[in-house]
Amino acid sequence: MYLGTSNTLSTAVNPIAHTSDSWGAGTAQLGGQGSSPDNRIFNGSIDEVAVFNYAFTPAEVFSLFQAGSSVILNIEKVGTNLRVIWPEGTLLEAANVTGPWTTNVNASPYTFAPSEAKKFFRVKVQ
Repeated sequence: MYLGTSNTLSTAVNPIAHTSDSWGAGTAQLGGQGSSPDNRIFNGSIDEVAVFNYAFTPAEVFSLFQAGSSVILNIEKVGTNLRVIWPEGTLLEAANVTGPWTTNVNASPYTFAPSEAKKFFRVKVQ
């Protein structure tokens, strides 16, 4: 079991032998164990679940964790201007939500006077 939070990956191992089941042979559970009153339930959210047919190395799990980390893009009003703040990556902008997207070469924080009716931003992280 791997748990990732705040750019840290924690692990736990259950050394008890388990039987293997094929998918579709019964009920699969993600985030829960057992059906008795004392069962164990994960009280949280599980996002973007994927099932693989092989075990990952810790490095592969950490790579997936880092790739899925979210970048928060903040936009705030400063007087009559707007300020866009992002912690990492390249700022992209477009006049339409479907693009075309162009690279904004400014660094964070980027402050500008809005001159269009609408402008969309996103951050590309590599």
